[in-house]
Amino acid sequence: MRKIPADGAIEVTMHDGSSVRFRSVPEGYDPHDRRRSKSTFATAKVAGKIVTGLLYVDETGRELHEMNATPREHCSKIPYATLCPDPRNWRRCKRISLGAEGQLRLHQTIEPRTRG
Repeated sequence: MRKIPADGAIEVTMHDGSSVRFRSVPEGYDPHDRRRSKSTFATAKVAGKIVTGLLYVDETGRELHEMNATPREHCSKIPYATLCPDPRNWRRCKRISLGAEGQLRLHQTIEPRTRG
């Protein structure tokens, strides 16, 4: 593995002959500084460069799984019928939430229409 020198860059040739340049962040870069992060993106855009990577961290924000209300258990352990409810029942489902133990729950509010 090649290491990027401080305040430097390395160029990697891709399989099709094109190249990608990887550049380190400047010495003393603070990933908690929102303004500097935005400035880094703006400066790169003007220069025709694409910036990737983790350039800003907000440790006061909510955790991703908490924001998305994802279950605690691994998806492979959740029954298929829970992950992919029968489309005929979708109209009855107002929302999906997590139960106290982290299991998915469908909150039904409308009874299905009967044909006739």
